[in-house]
Amino acid sequence: MAAFSQKNEAGDKANSEIYSVTGAGGILSAWAWATFSVIDSYDGYFMLCSKTPTIENGILKNSIVTGLSFQYNNPVNVIYSLYTFKKTFAQDGKRNYLQGINESGLVNPLQTQADIDNALDKIYEFPVVTEPASGNRNFEWDGYTDSKFTGQKYPVRDCLYFVAKDANSGAVLGMYGASALQSYRTHSDVNYMINDKTVSAEIYIPNEQSFKRIYAMLMTETCGFGATTYSIINQGTPAIAADINRRIPGDVIAYKKLENPQTIITADGYPINIYQWKDITLGINPGNGTHFIPSKPEPATGMAPVEWGYNLVIVLETDNMTYTGINDGYIDDGSCKYIAPPSNPDPNDINHAQSDFTGIRFVNVSKPDIKIYSDGSGFVVDCPAGGCATKYRIFDINGKALESGNVVSRKIETDIQLNKGNLYIVQVDTNNSTVTQKVIIK
Repeated sequence: MAAFSQKNEAGDKANSEIYSVTGAGGILSAWAWATFSVIDSYDGYFMLCSKTPTIENGILKNSIVTGLSFQYNNPVNVIYSLYTFKKTFAQDGKRNYLQGINESGLVNPLQTQADIDNALDKIYEFPVVTEPASGNRNFEWDGYTDSKFTGQKYPVRDCLYFVAKDANSGAVLGMYGASALQSYRTHSDVNYMINDKTVSAEIYIPNEQSFKRIYAMLMTETCGFGATTYSIINQGTPAIAADINRRIPGDVIAYKKLENPQTIITADGYPINIYQWKDITLGINPGNGTHFIPSKPEPATGMAPVEWGYNLVIVLETDNMTYTGINDGYIDDGSCKYIAPPSNPDPNDINHAQSDFTGIRFVNVSKPDIKIYSDGSGFVVDCPAGGCATKYRIFDINGKALESGNVVSRKIETDIQLNKGNLYIVQVDTNNSTVTQKVIIK
């Protein structure tokens, strides 16, 4: 049996991701940090999993860290509160669709108390703090609403809006919209295998959170999720697949419920579940009997030509209802689990699927001697004795080419704005190989 995969090691570790968008007034930026485990200690695979906040002996562990930077006219006593958009607020047409919990930006940004009353629901309030004229402020939070404001305690899967008010006068000092808080954010990994005329997938998912159901979806594109309604999401993956194919015929070509995993523990003590999707066939699980062969996919109706091959999406489902009205969970559609089509298609030789396609080589990389890591301003390539990195290519997590050039004295100087917590795919050519690794910016 031959195998082809995109298995990579991150040269850097991080324990949080940051999301910030836009604001008005005295809040200059805002963020929500989920505590993460970064797992790159199992056979070269790379995974990332948010941790569940818990209370142990009265102490909050694995908290959601919320925070902001501010600029006020004078020192002031401030009440900071968290809000989400009202269910009845249009949100530029995004509310009640999956896109709406991921994008807080508005054509007309919120600025006043009237805007707050019209568009936002308060879900949490932090204790009063005394602030200087400028600085930063962080709070630890368990990721749940306060029943004082929402009737009962709910988990949150939605955009957050930060609002600062003068604790004495109640005047609005500033507000800022941050991107989605999704407490089940998980990045998994995959190894594709071929045997005779069939393709199988071995899927690696961190096992630090509890999910009710897990599905894998094979898709030509992943643009159809944004227009999926909360009610469809709450019905589960079969309904999601049917809805996307109704709107974009042919986008979802196969899906399967993942069950009966093998659980292993990495050398660093992380639990990982390994699921098998053997002999993938097209259509609804168990499929229509037509085996999946990764030839270059035809674009779904109305979509642009497919450039990167098929993408494996992992859907993590729970039955936990959030304040927004969508079940908690996560759709992992951006971890670059692409399966490359062959450069020279031959229906009698599936092994051509191991060929190059648009610059990314899908090969086995178990524990490469070459290490790629971030130094904050660029990337550094550590080669073993006798090795020499010559050229590089940088891609985003969706496989989009961002930059290419030459490696100079082990250093990759880049014009890309490298934001803390972001993940990039870095590929380097050496004098005898090509190495592809995922790197998180520290």
